[in-house]
Amino acid sequence: MTTDERLPKLVLATPAEGKALINPPLSELVSVWKSNRDKIAATSSAEIQIANRSLSELRSTARAELIQLASAYSASYGVNFPVPAEANIVMAGHQPELFHSGVWFKNFLLSRLVGAWNAVGINLVVDNDLCGSTAIRIPHMDGQRATTLWTEFDGPGASVPYEERRLQDWQVFENFAERTVEKIGPFVGRPIVRSLWPHVIEAACCFESGGDVNLGAAIAAGRHRLEAERGLRTLEVPLSQIAATESFSTFIAHAFIHHHRLREVYNRSLADYRETYQLRSRSHPVPELEQREAMIETPFWIWHRDSPDRKRLFVQHLDTTFLLHDGEGWSSEIKEKWTVDDLQFLEQQGIKIRPRALMTTLYSRLVLSDLFIHGIGGAKYDQLTDLIAERFLGVALPAYCTASATERLPTGTPAVVAADITSAEQQLRELSFHPERMIELANHPAAQELAAIKSQWIEVSGDFETRRRRHHDIERCNRALQPLVAERREQLLKTIENLQQQYRAYQVLGSREFSFCLFPESLVEKFEA
Repeated sequence: MTTDERLPKLVLATPAEGKALINPPLSELVSVWKSNRDKIAATSSAEIQIANRSLSELRSTARAELIQLASAYSASYGVNFPVPAEANIVMAGHQPELFHSGVWFKNFLLSRLVGAWNAVGINLVVDNDLCGSTAIRIPHMDGQRATTLWTEFDGPGASVPYEERRLQDWQVFENFAERTVEKIGPFVGRPIVRSLWPHVIEAACCFESGGDVNLGAAIAAGRHRLEAERGLRTLEVPLSQIAATESFSTFIAHAFIHHHRLREVYNRSLADYRETYQLRSRSHPVPELEQREAMIETPFWIWHRDSPDRKRLFVQHLDTTFLLHDGEGWSSEIKEKWTVDDLQFLEQQGIKIRPRALMTTLYSRLVLSDLFIHGIGGAKYDQLTDLIAERFLGVALPAYCTASATERLPTGTPAVVAADITSAEQQLRELSFHPERMIELANHPAAQELAAIKSQWIEVSGDFETRRRRHHDIERCNRALQPLVAERREQLLKTIENLQQQYRAYQVLGSREFSFCLFPESLVEKFEA
């Protein structure tokens, strides 16, 4: 990049306790949305081609597919809302997990914008991400020591995409709420999990197939049912369903056709992003795309349903076909001009092709929505997506919104930060080096005299011997004054000890990362306000 092209650093601070971040501010979002609509109209008339289709045509088809899929999927577990004709589409998205309250805040904002803009709000359930832990942390006091307890909502299983993760232990799943209510009880009397989990159990029954239950789908659907019960008007759809549409197959085909240029743009944009944020890690925010002889890595995942280990997808262009590789031995040849039928054929064979994070938001912002709501992390990473879209497709993506909130559980733990300890330690230092500042000198004539000697010496400079005498006399005065501040020193030492203990407790109990389901039910009213 030249100096004029340099990517500006996006600074987004985590909101203070009890506060929310909406950037741009809510008062400006209507202008952003209208500007996005104008930008979409302009790019639609620019005859931009995605594979063999115009961007305008792709958008029209994909949005219709999205609304149809989201309406049907949400209705499958009992959430039904009419969609306005020619609806604007506002989107957000996250993994189907018991995320923290700051993430949940996005869903409330999504619903709020739906009501204000005569829009449809759709939450994308990102089920191609890996399901790692199947437990949440719950705050706990072990005597005077703050700690957390892990509480499982399912038995252990392989780390596979949520799309493939099946419920392992119904008993653990079913009594999760009971165990959670008991553990969070010392801090929260009526946690959200009490009203959430019956919805999750019922949703699990909706998704049961041949004795299997998709864990992530049940959790996301249960949460969505609770949101609808509390008045939120949004729809949801899994990314796996979007990835199997005709429109997304066109998007994949475009990436395959131009895989050499996509890799070059992707890696160059990544290098520019790392330069802006001074990142040295080769995996942050994402790794570079590799080239292995004639095989070019693409920003997509691939796996087989019978062996759902997510692998990188490589493409090799032959004469009239593409050869797909997973980099570990599997390969399959497909037609150069493939269609949704070819994609569905792969799906029928158990082969899943899914977008990675940057391609997910690129497609969501370019094709599906008028406004996308990110969390703080996603907002920073999507600056990289902006670069890729502009350089690869020649299009400026519609602007996005960033939203989050900071809520802490009512554990009664004082909000002690490191600066509080530093301040108390600085006062302790003052007792050693400037005790006269802590003494009522008028009540202590001897202290007045010592303070006067210090004051005189402080003004003195000179040769080495003079400076040595100055240092010696000032130290003598400080030692002589110590008995007068001994009680204050003892108090400060106790204060520092207490602050250190409270700080350690707050680092654990004051985390903003605890699951939303642990919070009091009043959190819903706060987010609705």
